[in-house]
Amino acid sequence: MYTVFKLGDMYAVSGAEKGFAIFSDIILIIIQGALAGMFSQLMMASKVGENDYLVKLAQLKAWMVSRRFSTDRQRR
Repeated sequence: MYTVFKLGDMYAVSGAEKGFAIFSDIILIIIQGALAGMFSQLMMASKVGENDYLVKLAQLKAWMVSRRFSTDRQRR
């Protein structure tokens, strides 16, 4: 409740309330940081898969050129 309504900013009266408000803000920052890290990791993982695909496609094209496949056969 302290974090949602920002009660710790203005309405914290006792030291315990101020301490709890600071603690809840720290926990909120940790949770948001963990979520941001997870989302960035998922975004990077999707890029890695795309790069692997492009590398394999380039290797396949080089192999077909070395085997002297016709362009029609390479497209198929």
